[in-house]
Amino acid sequence: MGEKKMVMITIITPAYNRATMLPKLYASLQDQTNTNFQWLVVDDGSTDDTKEVMKNIQEHSQDDFEITFVSKQNGGKHTALNYGHHYISGDYTLVVDSDDKLYPEAIEVIIEEITTTQNKDKIGWFAFLMGDENRNLLDTPYEHNHERITYVDYLNRGRKGECADVYLTKAFTAHPYPEVENEKFVSESYLNIQAALFGGYEMITINRLIKEAEYQEGGLTSLGRMLQLSSPIGNALLWRPVVNKPFSLPMRFKGNLLFTVYSLFGRKKLKQIIKKSANKTLTIISLPFSYILYFYWKRKFKQI
Repeated sequence: MGEKKMVMITIITPAYNRATMLPKLYASLQDQTNTNFQWLVVDDGSTDDTKEVMKNIQEHSQDDFEITFVSKQNGGKHTALNYGHHYISGDYTLVVDSDDKLYPEAIEVIIEEITTTQNKDKIGWFAFLMGDENRNLLDTPYEHNHERITYVDYLNRGRKGECADVYLTKAFTAHPYPEVENEKFVSESYLNIQAALFGGYEMITINRLIKEAEYQEGGLTSLGRMLQLSSPIGNALLWRPVVNKPFSLPMRFKGNLLFTVYSLFGRKKLKQIIKKSANKTLTIISLPFSYILYFYWKRKFKQI
């Protein structure tokens, strides 16, 4: 092993029982037109051949990019991302799931956009686009290309959908995901909300494709909702700050609704929920709506 190479981008891949998928992602990394990156794979306690596959990749690699592989006990994707903080070499970090790929020019495009952006000290992440194998967009392009915007305004505008965020590593590691016992999923937007509200970071929207993924009808699927309801406390913490200004009134109502409902699924008593709320008045006023949604999801997702 020689001296550790300084790189601009770290691609972090949390993996759980993805031995068959990792070689496909690896092949897309080998095709990159710019190799100024580190590939960091965090094995989240896999029980398949993930370790053997990654060992084989490392032993036979003749690539110009660094490959780092670490393992931990199973705890969910968000805990794997937290665990990876200490192993990140790059100034910027991109999360690429094991079943995703990068387009061949992805790293080159990312570096080009970062290096040509002026006054980027408070830019917490660059928001690129995702597409399918034929480069069809998974969502509509951003309304404005190269727009500096806060994530608060991004949510206030009602924007949803798939995007590929390239984070300033300092922002990425400053806001770890909450790790709650027996819970294994927290939405990645937790980081964006925390970095915007408490780190003062902005984002830049970039209408260029970098990541290939499979299209998911409707964005957040029933499976996604089930994952959140199966890890209710962590996701309640995600929405807890989204109940006051500078969020719009509709977003505050939504944030409060989800904070309350996820807390109820987490078996929290009403008194505890109100005490924990960051906007107690709104929580109390919206209780009828919260209970309606709670019982609706309780009936819809009976297996939770």
